[in-house]
Amino acid sequence: MTTAVIIVAYRNPEDIRRCLRALRAADPGETFDICLVENGGAHAFAVLVALLAEEGLIFKAPRGSASPFARLVHFAGGPHGAAVWVGLAPENLGYAGGVNLWLRRLEPDRRVQGYWILNPDTQPEPGALSALIARAERGGYGMVASQLVSTAWPERVLMRGMRWRPLVCRPLALERSRPSRDKPSAQLATLLEAPSGASFYVTRVALQEIGPMEESYFLFYEDLEWGLRAKTLCGLALAEDSTVRHVVGATIGSAGARGKRSALAVYLDHRNRLHFVRRMFPDRLRWTALVVLARTFEFLAVGAFRNFEAALAGWAAGLRGETGRPERFYREPAE
Repeated sequence: MTTAVIIVAYRNPEDIRRCLRALRAADPGETFDICLVENGGAHAFAVLVALLAEEGLIFKAPRGSASPFARLVHFAGGPHGAAVWVGLAPENLGYAGGVNLWLRRLEPDRRVQGYWILNPDTQPEPGALSALIARAERGGYGMVASQLVSTAWPERVLMRGMRWRPLVCRPLALERSRPSRDKPSAQLATLLEAPSGASFYVTRVALQEIGPMEESYFLFYEDLEWGLRAKTLCGLALAEDSTVRHVVGATIGSAGARGKRSALAVYLDHRNRLHFVRRMFPDRLRWTALVVLARTFEFLAVGAFRNFEAALAGWAAGLRGETGRPERFYREPAE
Protein backbone atom coordinates (compact mmCIF):
# COMPACT_ATOMS: atom_id res chain seq x y z
CA MET A 1 0.00 0.00 0.00
CA THR A 2 1.14 3.52 -0.71
CA THR A 3 0.11 7.18 -0.51
CA ALA A 4 -0.16 9.51 -3.50
CA VAL A 5 1.33 12.93 -2.78
CA ILE A 6 -0.54 15.33 -5.08
CA ILE A 7 1.04 18.72 -5.84
CA VAL A 8 -0.43 21.34 -8.19
CA ALA A 9 2.25 23.58 -9.71
CA TYR A 10 1.97 26.87 -11.56
CA ARG A 11 5.28 28.08 -12.98
CA ASN A 12 7.09 27.71 -9.65
CA PRO A 13 9.79 25.06 -10.14
CA GLU A 14 11.99 26.30 -7.29
CA ASP A 15 9.13 25.80 -4.84
CA ILE A 16 8.83 22.24 -6.14
CA ARG A 17 12.57 21.70 -5.70
CA ARG A 18 12.43 22.77 -2.04
CA CYS A 19 9.34 20.66 -1.40
CA LEU A 20 10.93 17.53 -2.88
CA ARG A 21 14.11 18.08 -0.89
CA ALA A 22 12.04 18.31 2.29
CA LEU A 23 10.30 15.05 1.38
CA ARG A 24 13.71 13.36 1.20
CA ALA A 25 13.81 13.71 4.99
CA ALA A 26 10.57 11.73 5.44
CA ASP A 27 10.49 8.92 7.99
CA PRO A 28 12.13 5.73 6.68
CA GLY A 29 8.89 3.74 6.89
CA GLU A 30 6.83 6.14 4.81
CA THR A 31 5.86 4.87 1.36
CA PHE A 32 4.57 7.29 -1.25
CA ASP A 33 4.59 8.30 -4.90
CA ILE A 34 4.68 11.95 -5.96
CA CYS A 35 2.10 13.12 -8.50
CA LEU A 36 2.74 16.59 -9.91
CA VAL A 37 0.52 18.51 -12.29
CA GLU A 38 1.70 21.67 -14.06
CA ASN A 39 -1.10 24.19 -14.66
CA GLY A 40 1.16 26.77 -16.27
CA GLY A 41 1.48 25.56 -19.85
CA ALA A 42 3.92 23.56 -21.97
CA HIS A 43 6.95 25.77 -21.32
CA ALA A 44 6.50 25.57 -17.55
CA PHE A 45 6.07 21.81 -17.88
CA ALA A 46 9.37 21.52 -19.77
CA VAL A 47 11.15 23.61 -17.12
CA LEU A 48 9.77 21.42 -14.35
CA VAL A 49 10.81 18.22 -16.12
CA ALA A 50 14.33 19.63 -16.59
CA LEU A 51 14.52 20.56 -12.91
CA LEU A 52 13.65 17.02 -11.84
CA ALA A 53 16.43 15.70 -14.04
CA GLU A 54 18.81 18.18 -12.37
CA GLU A 55 17.75 16.76 -9.00
CA GLY A 56 19.06 13.36 -10.04
CA LEU A 57 15.76 11.65 -10.83
CA ILE A 58 15.88 9.02 -13.54
CA PHE A 59 13.65 9.50 -16.59
CA LYS A 60 11.49 6.53 -17.53
CA ALA A 61 8.98 6.20 -20.34
CA PRO A 62 5.38 6.76 -19.22
CA ARG A 63 3.24 3.68 -18.70
CA GLY A 64 -0.19 3.59 -20.29
CA SER A 65 -2.29 6.44 -21.57
CA ALA A 66 -1.53 10.03 -20.55
CA SER A 67 -5.26 10.77 -20.30
CA PRO A 68 -6.51 13.03 -18.74
CA PHE A 69 -3.17 14.88 -19.09
CA ALA A 70 -1.86 16.58 -22.20
CA ARG A 71 1.53 14.99 -21.45
CA LEU A 72 2.81 12.70 -18.73
CA VAL A 73 6.40 11.97 -17.71
CA HIS A 74 7.55 9.30 -15.28
CA PHE A 75 10.72 9.53 -13.16
CA ALA A 76 12.23 6.99 -10.78
CA GLY A 77 14.57 7.63 -7.87
CA GLY A 78 12.51 10.23 -6.04
CA PRO A 79 12.57 10.75 -2.27
CA HIS A 80 12.71 7.35 -0.52
CA GLY A 81 12.73 5.68 -3.92
CA ALA A 82 9.38 7.20 -4.83
CA ALA A 83 8.11 7.27 -8.38
CA VAL A 84 7.58 10.86 -9.51
CA TRP A 85 4.94 11.56 -12.16
CA VAL A 86 4.65 14.95 -13.85
CA GLY A 87 1.49 15.69 -15.82
CA LEU A 88 0.72 18.68 -18.00
CA ALA A 89 -2.82 19.94 -17.55
CA PRO A 90 -4.62 20.54 -20.87
CA GLU A 91 -5.24 24.11 -19.68
CA ASN A 92 -5.06 26.06 -16.42
CA LEU A 93 -7.69 24.19 -14.41
CA GLY A 94 -7.11 25.90 -11.07
CA TYR A 95 -6.28 24.21 -7.79
CA ALA A 96 -9.17 21.76 -7.50
CA GLY A 97 -9.06 20.95 -11.20
CA GLY A 98 -5.40 20.02 -10.94
CA VAL A 99 -6.00 17.84 -7.87
CA ASN A 100 -8.94 16.13 -9.53
CA LEU A 101 -6.88 15.22 -12.60
CA TRP A 102 -4.75 13.01 -10.39
CA LEU A 103 -7.66 11.71 -8.32
CA ARG A 104 -9.32 10.47 -11.53
CA ARG A 105 -6.17 8.85 -12.86
CA LEU A 106 -5.33 7.17 -9.54
CA GLU A 107 -8.83 5.92 -8.75
CA PRO A 108 -8.30 2.46 -10.36
CA ASP A 109 -4.97 1.92 -8.53
CA ARG A 110 -5.92 -0.18 -5.50
CA ARG A 111 -2.42 0.20 -4.05
CA VAL A 112 -3.19 3.81 -3.16
CA GLN A 113 -4.68 3.94 0.35
CA GLY A 114 -4.89 7.71 0.55
CA TYR A 115 -3.98 11.07 -0.95
CA TRP A 116 -1.76 13.72 0.63
CA ILE A 117 -2.60 17.10 -0.94
CA LEU A 118 0.37 19.46 -0.68
CA ASN A 119 0.97 22.99 -1.89
CA PRO A 120 4.18 23.40 -3.87
CA ASP A 121 5.40 26.11 -1.47
CA THR A 122 5.40 23.75 1.51
CA GLN A 123 8.22 21.91 3.25
CA PRO A 124 6.94 19.00 5.34
CA GLU A 125 8.87 18.13 8.46
CA PRO A 126 9.95 14.50 9.00
CA GLY A 127 7.06 12.30 10.08
CA ALA A 128 4.35 14.61 8.70
CA LEU A 129 2.82 11.90 6.52
CA SER A 130 3.07 9.15 9.14
CA ALA A 131 1.22 11.36 11.61
CA LEU A 132 -1.58 12.02 9.11
CA ILE A 133 -2.07 8.34 8.35
CA ALA A 134 -1.89 7.34 12.02
CA ARG A 135 -4.52 9.91 12.99
CA ALA A 136 -6.84 8.75 10.21
CA GLU A 137 -6.48 5.11 11.21
CA ARG A 138 -6.66 5.69 14.97
CA GLY A 139 -9.86 7.71 14.87
CA GLY A 140 -11.47 6.39 11.72
CA TYR A 141 -11.30 9.83 10.11
CA GLY A 142 -11.62 10.30 6.37
CA MET A 143 -9.82 13.66 6.22
CA VAL A 144 -6.95 14.84 8.42
CA ALA A 145 -5.31 18.28 8.56
CA SER A 146 -1.68 19.14 9.18
CA GLN A 147 -0.44 21.87 11.48
CA LEU A 148 0.94 24.69 9.33
CA VAL A 149 3.80 26.88 10.48
CA SER A 150 5.58 29.69 8.68
CA THR A 151 8.92 28.96 7.04
CA ALA A 152 10.16 32.18 8.65
CA TRP A 153 8.76 31.56 12.17
CA PRO A 154 8.28 27.81 12.59
CA GLU A 155 7.88 28.18 16.35
CA ARG A 156 4.43 29.76 15.79
CA VAL A 157 1.30 28.21 14.28
CA LEU A 158 -0.11 29.62 11.06
CA MET A 159 -3.21 27.49 11.38
CA ARG A 160 -4.50 24.17 12.64
CA GLY A 161 -7.38 24.12 10.22
CA MET A 162 -10.23 26.52 9.54
CA ARG A 163 -13.70 27.46 10.67
CA TRP A 164 -16.28 29.51 8.77
CA ARG A 165 -17.50 32.62 10.63
CA PRO A 166 -20.97 33.47 9.30
CA LEU A 167 -21.28 36.84 11.04
CA VAL A 168 -18.19 38.36 9.42
CA CYS A 169 -18.39 36.08 6.36
CA ARG A 170 -14.85 34.82 6.27
CA PRO A 171 -12.87 31.78 7.44
CA LEU A 172 -10.91 31.79 10.68
CA ALA A 173 -7.41 30.28 10.88
CA LEU A 174 -7.66 28.22 14.05
CA GLU A 175 -5.04 28.67 16.79
CA ARG A 176 -3.01 31.13 14.77
CA SER A 177 0.13 32.40 16.56
CA ARG A 178 0.04 29.76 19.30
CA PRO A 179 3.41 28.11 20.04
CA SER A 180 3.70 25.25 17.56
CA ARG A 181 4.94 22.87 20.26
CA ASP A 182 1.84 23.42 22.42
CA LYS A 183 -0.95 20.87 22.37
CA PRO A 184 -4.14 21.92 20.56
CA SER A 185 -6.83 23.44 22.75
CA ALA A 186 -9.58 21.19 24.05
CA GLN A 187 -12.21 22.86 21.87
CA LEU A 188 -10.31 22.52 18.59
CA ALA A 189 -11.98 19.23 17.65
CA THR A 190 -15.37 20.94 17.85
CA LEU A 191 -14.30 24.14 16.09
CA LEU A 192 -12.45 22.47 13.21
CA GLU A 193 -14.50 22.54 9.99
CA ALA A 194 -11.87 22.22 7.26
CA PRO A 195 -8.16 21.74 6.72
CA SER A 196 -5.96 24.25 4.98
CA GLY A 197 -5.55 23.20 1.37
CA ALA A 198 -1.79 23.54 1.82
CA SER A 199 -1.49 20.11 3.51
CA PHE A 200 -4.10 17.49 4.31
CA TYR A 201 -4.77 13.80 3.87
CA VAL A 202 -7.84 12.06 2.42
CA THR A 203 -8.40 8.31 2.56
CA ARG A 204 -9.52 6.32 -0.48
CA VAL A 205 -12.73 5.35 1.32
CA ALA A 206 -13.48 8.97 2.21
CA LEU A 207 -13.03 10.10 -1.38
CA GLN A 208 -15.74 7.67 -2.44
CA GLU A 209 -18.08 9.29 0.10
CA ILE A 210 -17.35 12.99 -0.41
CA GLY A 211 -16.50 12.98 -4.12
CA PRO A 212 -13.83 15.13 -5.79
CA MET A 213 -13.03 18.75 -4.99
CA GLU A 214 -15.42 21.36 -6.35
CA GLU A 215 -13.73 22.92 -9.40
CA SER A 216 -16.02 25.93 -9.84
CA TYR A 217 -13.99 28.03 -7.36
CA PHE A 218 -10.79 27.86 -9.46
CA LEU A 219 -8.82 29.06 -6.38
CA PHE A 220 -9.85 29.71 -2.75
CA TYR A 221 -12.66 28.15 -0.69
CA GLU A 222 -12.65 24.72 -2.35
CA ASP A 223 -10.75 23.32 0.64
CA LEU A 224 -13.28 24.86 3.02
CA GLU A 225 -16.21 23.29 1.17
CA TRP A 226 -14.47 19.90 0.91
CA GLY A 227 -13.72 19.97 4.63
CA LEU A 228 -17.31 20.75 5.55
CA ARG A 229 -18.47 17.82 3.44
CA ALA A 230 -15.87 15.55 5.03
CA LYS A 231 -16.77 16.55 8.59
CA THR A 232 -20.37 15.56 7.93
CA LEU A 233 -19.82 12.41 5.87
CA CYS A 234 -16.57 10.77 6.96
CA GLY A 235 -15.02 12.64 9.88
CA LEU A 236 -12.37 15.36 10.12
CA ALA A 237 -9.46 15.76 12.54
CA LEU A 238 -6.09 17.42 13.09
CA ALA A 239 -2.84 15.45 13.24
CA GLU A 240 -0.96 17.62 15.71
CA ASP A 241 2.36 15.87 14.99
CA SER A 242 2.09 16.51 11.25
CA THR A 243 3.93 19.82 10.88
CA VAL A 244 4.37 21.47 7.50
CA ARG A 245 6.20 24.71 6.82
CA HIS A 246 4.41 27.01 4.40
CA VAL A 247 5.34 30.13 2.44
CA VAL A 248 1.93 31.79 2.55
CA GLY A 249 0.61 33.18 -0.73
CA ALA A 250 3.81 32.52 -2.65
CA THR A 251 2.11 31.37 -5.85
CA ILE A 252 -0.42 34.14 -6.56
CA GLY A 253 0.35 36.80 -3.94
CA SER A 254 -2.53 36.22 -1.55
CA ALA A 255 -0.69 37.16 1.65
CA GLY A 256 0.60 40.35 3.20
CA ALA A 257 -0.68 43.91 3.37
CA ARG A 258 -3.81 44.81 1.40
CA GLY A 259 -1.91 46.98 -1.05
CA LYS A 260 0.61 44.23 -1.84
CA ARG A 261 -1.85 41.42 -2.60
CA SER A 262 -2.26 40.47 -6.22
CA ALA A 263 -5.41 41.70 -7.94
CA LEU A 264 -6.21 38.09 -8.87
CA ALA A 265 -6.11 36.96 -5.22
CA VAL A 266 -8.30 39.88 -4.13
CA TYR A 267 -10.80 39.29 -6.94
CA LEU A 268 -11.15 35.57 -6.26
CA ASP A 269 -11.39 36.01 -2.51
CA HIS A 270 -14.35 38.38 -2.84
CA ARG A 271 -16.02 36.47 -5.68
CA ASN A 272 -15.66 33.06 -4.09
CA ARG A 273 -16.94 34.07 -0.68
CA LEU A 274 -20.30 34.72 -2.33
CA HIS A 275 -20.04 31.54 -4.38
CA PHE A 276 -19.22 29.49 -1.26
CA VAL A 277 -22.17 30.90 0.71
CA ARG A 278 -24.55 30.46 -2.24
CA ARG A 279 -23.61 26.76 -2.36
CA MET A 280 -23.35 25.98 1.34
CA PHE A 281 -25.51 28.52 3.22
CA PRO A 282 -27.89 30.07 0.66
CA ASP A 283 -30.09 31.64 3.33
CA ARG A 284 -27.08 33.79 4.36
CA LEU A 285 -26.33 35.11 0.87
CA ARG A 286 -27.94 38.53 1.27
CA TRP A 287 -26.10 39.23 4.53
CA THR A 288 -22.83 37.98 3.03
CA ALA A 289 -23.21 40.23 -0.01
CA LEU A 290 -23.60 43.27 2.26
CA VAL A 291 -20.62 42.37 4.43
CA VAL A 292 -18.33 41.60 1.49
CA LEU A 293 -19.30 44.87 -0.21
CA ALA A 294 -18.50 46.80 2.98
CA ARG A 295 -15.10 45.13 3.22
CA THR A 296 -14.11 46.22 -0.27
CA PHE A 297 -13.80 49.76 1.10
CA GLU A 298 -11.02 48.65 3.44
CA PHE A 299 -8.72 48.79 0.41
CA LEU A 300 -9.65 52.45 -0.15
CA ALA A 301 -8.85 53.22 3.48
CA VAL A 302 -5.21 52.19 2.94
CA GLY A 303 -4.89 53.73 -0.52
CA ALA A 304 -4.89 50.39 -2.36
CA PHE A 305 -6.96 51.69 -5.28
CA ARG A 306 -6.11 48.90 -7.73
CA ASN A 307 -7.13 46.26 -5.23
CA PHE A 308 -10.30 48.16 -4.33
CA GLU A 309 -11.29 47.87 -7.99
CA ALA A 310 -10.41 44.16 -7.99
CA ALA A 311 -12.41 43.57 -4.80
CA LEU A 312 -15.44 45.43 -6.14
CA ALA A 313 -15.24 43.56 -9.45
CA GLY A 314 -14.98 40.25 -7.56
CA TRP A 315 -18.00 41.13 -5.45
CA ALA A 316 -20.02 41.99 -8.57
CA ALA A 317 -18.91 38.77 -10.26
CA GLY A 318 -19.99 36.81 -7.19
CA LEU A 319 -23.41 38.43 -7.29
CA ARG A 320 -23.74 37.51 -10.98
CA GLY A 321 -22.85 33.92 -10.18
CA GLU A 322 -19.55 33.86 -12.09
CA THR A 323 -17.52 30.71 -11.43
CA GLY A 324 -14.46 28.99 -12.82
CA ARG A 325 -11.37 30.58 -14.28
CA PRO A 326 -11.56 34.41 -14.15
CA GLU A 327 -10.98 35.23 -17.80
CA ARG A 328 -10.24 38.92 -17.12
CA PHE A 329 -6.97 37.85 -15.47
CA TYR A 330 -6.09 34.86 -17.62
CA ARG A 331 -3.56 35.03 -20.42
CA GLU A 332 -2.59 32.06 -22.58
CA PRO A 333 0.93 31.07 -21.48
CA ALA A 334 3.74 31.65 -23.92
CA GLU A 335 5.08 28.40 -25.35
